[in-house]
Amino acid sequence: MNALLLLPLFLVTAPQTTPPQRVSTKRPAAQTKTIVGVITALDATKNTITLQPDNGTVAIAASIAPDAAFTKKNEIAKLTDFALKDHVSARLSIRPDKPAEAVLKAMKDADTASETKKTATAIYTGTVVTSSLTNLDAKDKDGKTTRFRISEKTIFIKGGKPAKPSDFAPDAPVAVIARSSPSGNLLASHIADTAAAVEQTKNDALSTWTGQVTEKKDGKLTLKRDDGATRTLQIAETSSALFDKLTPGRKVHLHLIKGETDKDGNRTTDKFTNAR
Repeated sequence: MNALLLLPLFLVTAPQTTPPQRVSTKRPAAQTKTIVGVITALDATKNTITLQPDNGTVAIAASIAPDAAFTKKNEIAKLTDFALKDHVSARLSIRPDKPAEAVLKAMKDADTASETKKTATAIYTGTVVTSSLTNLDAKDKDGKTTRFRISEKTIFIKGGKPAKPSDFAPDAPVAVIARSSPSGNLLASHIADTAAAVEQTKNDALSTWTGQVTEKKDGKLTLKRDDGATRTLQIAETSSALFDKLTPGRKVHLHLIKGETDKDGNRTTDKFTNAR
């Protein structure tokens, strides 16, 4: 008999199986939300709090983070300084998949939060109460004291020259540009002795300046900015042909190259457009 006839007439193959799909175990990232409302429950022993938002949404119960920051009447505070029915602004960390497990990161009374927001969008002027490496306390014309946090990035200017915190003595005039930090405190970015000086110092760091060209000579031009400051700029070598067309007296928008200065510390401009 032919050996080939002994072979199976057909082959049976194993059924194909679909590998199980991997289920992601990654938790959704927590979201930070600021809630303005009233304290309806507070337990300092268990470190828990419940807030009823002003917008009428459902009350939020939260645990309190060990490093939570508290501010009341613009001063550093603690949880026990707050009570039921206090109107507050609270910063919460909430996971979308477990909203019942909210964590309170920072809280301040609502009046202080409102004042902080206003101060963070305008130039503050007043007189120095105290000045240190970490804080500057200043008093406005109504006698209200505001605390500004100081960091290594805070820029101090006095008499038009770089300064340090100790140069601002008690009762000296002071102007501050600040922003609200993640903890809800006011973090000073620029401090000077006048409002005009602090605004000019802030504008020095911008990438665009607007003003009138008063002089152009030896690869440099002098600009009197709209904020009143007069600044000298180096013209980029690659843009010299473009700036040959620019004559003193014209009002322009200048683009500045980030971080590039000449040996005298003058910033460099590489392009301009006409301004009205």
